[in-house]
Order: sequence, then C-alpha cells, then structure tokens
Amino acid sequence: MLCPSHGAGATDYVSETFQSGTEQGGYDGPHGSLRYLEWCWDPDPSDHTYLVDYAFQPCDSSGSVRVEHDRHVEGLFPLGQSGCGCCERQVSSPATLRFTTRMSTIRWISSWV
Repeated sequence: MLCPSHGAGATDYVSETFQSGTEQGGYDGPHGSLRYLEWCWDPDPSDHTYLVDYAFQPCDSSGSVRVEHDRHVEGLFPLGQSGCGCCERQVSSPATLRFTTRMSTIRWISSWV
C-alpha cells in the first residue's frame, strides 16, 4: 500500500492480526484470461517482514498459457507503528489496508490480458 500523503510504502498487514493464507482469482477478457494465486506467509516471525508469492497463469487469445512467479517482501509492524515512516499518518484499520491493496493488485493483474 502507498501512503496517501507521499506515496511511500506502508504495510498491508499488522503483526497483531497477520495470518498466513492464500487467495486466488482470475479474469476473463476478450483477448485472453488470467488466473492467479497469492500466498502470504511469514518464514521468520521474529522479524518485521513476511513474504507474498504470486503465481500468475496468463492465457492469450490463441490458448497459449504460461506461468509467472513474483515474490514480494513486505513489512509487518505493530498497529501503532504501521505508518509510512515519512509522515505522522499511521494505519488504524487493517481491513482498509488489505482492501486497498487487493484492488490495486487486481487492477494490475487484469492489465496482463
């Protein structure tokens, strides 16, 4: 997620509510389709990061399918410390953060097809 004031990165989850998990979805368009899997997990709970692995399967109009992988290292901080670090704004609602990020991801992957 980006800070609304400056565009700097802010965390998508907070440590108090983080749970590993997966989400999947897809998109069918006139020129192709896309399926994706998102896997959020924390290999080291003692630090302030977690991993997000994405698997994308775009399919073009000819029916050709390929598989792409992308990994993100994201920040994981306590609720009161989840601001962007460049200003006084702090995150107060994990649900709002996740929804905002999810919509950005969906718009981004939909642009692949």
